[in-house]
Order: sequence, then structure tokens, then C-alpha cells
Amino acid sequence: MSTFTFTELSPISFLERAATVYANRYAIIDGDFTVTYSEMYARALRMAGALENIGLRRGGRVCVLAPNTHMLLEAHYGVPLAGGVVVALDTRLPAAELGYIIRHCGASVVLVDFRYRALLGHALGAMLSPAVMDSEDLESLLEWSPQTRVEVVDERSPLSISYTSGTTGNPKGAIYQHRGAYLQSLAMAFRAKLDTSSRYLWTLPIFHANGWCFPWAVTAAGGLHHCLDKVNPTEIWMALRKNGISHMCTEPRVLAMLADAPDAVSLSSPVRIFVGGAPPWSLVSRVSELGFDVQHLYGLTETFGPVAICEIPEEWSTLPREEWEKRLVRQGIPKHRRESDSGR
Repeated sequence: MSTFTFTELSPISFLERAATVYANRYAIIDGDFTVTYSEMYARALRMAGALENIGLRRGGRVCVLAPNTHMLLEAHYGVPLAGGVVVALDTRLPAAELGYIIRHCGASVVLVDFRYRALLGHALGAMLSPAVMDSEDLESLLEWSPQTRVEVVDERSPLSISYTSGTTGNPKGAIYQHRGAYLQSLAMAFRAKLDTSSRYLWTLPIFHANGWCFPWAVTAAGGLHHCLDKVNPTEIWMALRKNGISHMCTEPRVLAMLADAPDAVSLSSPVRIFVGGAPPWSLVSRVSELGFDVQHLYGLTETFGPVAICEIPEEWSTLPREEWEKRLVRQGIPKHRRESDSGR
């Protein structure tokens, strides 16, 4: 039998590579907190060590209740490095639904931003488990925890669980495997044209379909993660003006906030912005005039995020502006379906 070399695919490898290739390049900015890629990798390894020390084992679930902070971003590496499965919780859910998710996924550990400790307390109620660690305690543990790495032995094993909102009953979880997240991350990096000069602003909640896999995609490209813990148009415009933001993802509601904000000004350089939902073409027109390069896409939690995107062919550039903007809000074209007599 012939032999061949095979490596299990996992987006964790993006950080390993970045820590070597882009060692001294800034990886994360979160207010006054900054780390390079080599520092980010070391912190992720120590997070894995801290989780292992409090009892996390391979396959264990780690819920994270936090806004778009460096802790949540780093958990997308630290938890898998410990062999765990990351479950990012929607901070907007009521305590009852959060408690349901924590029980349903069988969480071993919950990491919580200090601002959400009270909400988590209500969510846990009388639950005897899981273990709870807040962001301040975790930061202290990272100073002395050993660096730990649990190898990925099956690329089809769970990397994360992303829960939908409970609009039609209880929240439902979609399991993301290492392989799928790896491939989707590369697809998003390619589609967004991410590179080492990219500065990605976190306006999309990371808990939403794992941030459309951008926690891994930006790292794969060696770009910069610029964290934003709340969607505030003034803060977004400040980041756009002062921090050289090049990419962001969002929804139509936030597009409208940006267009209507008193701080709105024409951008000095284009910002590529990916938007889901159903933005009206008039809104796309308004933000395009400000200098945003808007691309419309569509996806599901169950499909690792975006699966269809509006391709913009060169010939559209000759269209009247109104017609061009109307076409921009399309999400893609139907895929050819093969008919089969077998009924499959």
C-alpha cells in the first residue's frame, strides 16, 4: 500500500504560522490592550494550560460570555489548543436562554467578561457545574499557567458550537468542525482580500456564527484585529478615521447608523464592508458615497456563515448608478442542480 503525508486541517494552525512569520506584527488592539502575534500565541497556549488545570479535557465545552473583546477572540484559539470546544454566547439573550445553552452543550467551563457576571449568575441559577472563570481571574492565571497544546487528531472533530437565537423555540446549536472552519476561513480571507496590511474592525458580533470565521481568517492573513465591545456609531467612525480600518462586517441596521451619524464623513481611503440581511439599495447608495466598498452576502449559522456573495463583474461599471446599486444588493445566483432518476 502506498503511503502519503497527511495533516489534519485546523484554523489553529493559522496562529501557529502567524506567530513565526508575523511574530512582531500587532495581532490585536482592544482599547489599551495590544499584543503581537507571538504574544497572542503564547497567551493562547497559557489559556489552554489554565483550562486544563481547572479540569477541561478533550472534547469539553467552554462557553464564553463576553462582547467583542480580546478574551473572546483569544478563546477561539486557547480553547481548541486545550482540546476543547468553544461556545460563544449571545450577550443579548435573557438569562433563561443562556442557562439553557450552557446546560444543552454540557459546558465544563464558562469564561465570562466581568461586566456580565451578574447575568451569568442568573443564567446558572442553582447549577452545580460548570466551573466559572471571569476575565480578570483569567488574566491573572495567564501570568503563570503552563503552555499547553493538545493535538488535533481528527479534523472532523468539533471546534466550536454556534447557537441560533431561540425565535422558534429553544436555541439550536450548529457544530463547526476543524476542517470546515479552516476551509471557510480561507474562503473569507480570499473573498475579503485580506493581507498583512488589513485592519479588521469587529463590528460583527463574534458570537454570531463565530464571526463568520473572521477570527481565524484575519489571523491567516496576518492582519490586525481591532476589537470593539459595543456597536456605537461615534466609536466606529473614530476607529475609521484614526486607525486605518480596511475591513468590517455588519448588518443593515448598523449601515443605517453609520450613514445617519453626525460623525459621518467621506473616507480618505475605501473600507471594504460586507453586509448580510437585506439592505435596501438606497442605503447602499448612501454608504457608498461615503467611501465604503459594499459587498452583499448571505449565509446561515449552519453553513459556517456566508455561502453566497454578490459578484461584481467589470461590465457593471458602465451601468447607471441607480441600476448598479440595485444589483449590489443581490446575494448571488442560483446554483445549477443536477437531476437524478434515483430520487437522491
